[in-house]
Amino acid sequence: MALRKLYIVVDCENDEQKEAVQTAFNELSNTRALTSRTIISMYPFFKKHRDDLFELFNMVKTGGVKSLLSVRGGTLINNLRKG
Repeated sequence: MALRKLYIVVDCENDEQKEAVQTAFNELSNTRALTSRTIISMYPFFKKHRDDLFELFNMVKTGGVKSLLSVRGGTLINNLRKG
């Protein structure tokens, strides 16, 4: 297995956010938690549940993590759990 450098585009509001995201990605990369095989196997799930995942991300963005405890958040998480 060879390590490859891949690039992803992320919309950052300022340099502080850019550095925070870069730090998080570096830490994730160094754990070797994600492999190409893992990402490829997760992609069909992402495509199938894209709208639910984006809705969850938007809920967290606007209402914080506590918004996941709402009825809608619970419903979305349950739907994702069922696959």
